[in-house]
Amino acid sequence: MFRWLVENNHAEIVALSDLQERKVSQAKDRLNKWQTTAPKTCSGKKNEWKKTNTLDIMRELRVLYNKE
Repeated sequence: MFRWLVENNHAEIVALSDLQERKVSQAKDRLNKWQTTAPKTCSGKKNEWKKTNTLDIMRELRVLYNKE
């Protein structure tokens, strides 16, 4: 579903996070095939995802949502 949304310009994946670096890397490799913008990534420690600056991501989502 995400692939269809991205390929049809209905969504953009802006961040990927997992405790296992391997899973983040695999997801990023797959995403690079159908999205040109690289997402922010984080992995490893339990609270590492907090470094993605969730507030900025929410602002981006709001801007994209309000364009329609």
